[in-house]
Amino acid sequence: IYQQVRQILAVENFSVALYEEERARLEYALVMRKGQPAPSHDQETIVSRYIKTPTDYVHQTGKPLLISQQVQVTADAMHLQAPGGDVTSWMGVPLIFGERILGVLTAYCDDQERRFGDKDLRLLNIIADSASVAIANAILYSRQAEQLELMTILNQIVAMLSGTLSAENVLDTVISSASALSQANAVAVYLHSEDQ
Repeated sequence: IYQQVRQILAVENFSVALYEEERARLEYALVMRKGQPAPSHDQETIVSRYIKTPTDYVHQTGKPLLISQQVQVTADAMHLQAPGGDVTSWMGVPLIFGERILGVLTAYCDDQERRFGDKDLRLLNIIADSASVAIANAILYSRQAEQLELMTILNQIVAMLSGTLSAENVLDTVISSASALSQANAVAVYLHSEDQ
């Protein structure tokens, strides 16, 4: 994605933020600053119901945003926190697949001579459309791989359980299997005794 943006828009500052529904946050899958990957501490923000940044605005409204000049003034007027640094022009577009907003694609300039325009925003939208399909396919593939792994584990459990009549072996299998399936650090099995 970055190569497309860099080639088509001649941009060196770019990010892809993906929304993680389970954790309710945007996680920056890719952050490039001056053509180099940014430090990992810059790559995650919690999503709240309050719109704080231009990226939040794009994510929560599902609408593209172009701030072609006076980024600080425009962000302040929109009650947004302006991007840090010497940003002279900023744009962001949602990554949409079907009805779902997968994340946000953003680009900015720190060159006083360069300003994004409507044409740049249209091009970023085109890139976002194709990237959305690729990201949705990657998410689907990942989920299918996880389900396949779980099914494999379940089949192994059934085979182990059906191959033994020993209560101790059954308990060992249940404990180790529960731990593997739930990815838990500890598992306990409580047995009901008719004597008590």
